[in-house]
Amino acid sequence: MRAPEPEDYGASVLRDMQHWLEAAVIGLQLCPFAKAV
Repeated sequence: MRAPEPEDYGASVLRDMQHWLEAAVIGLQLCPFAKAV
């Protein structure tokens, strides 16, 4: 397995962060101001 390209890595980090925000912060209603769209 080779190391990801820098562009791929950045996109992967953003995708993972967005998934975490949707699942944890919004899904568990941890932030009263964040609403699912």
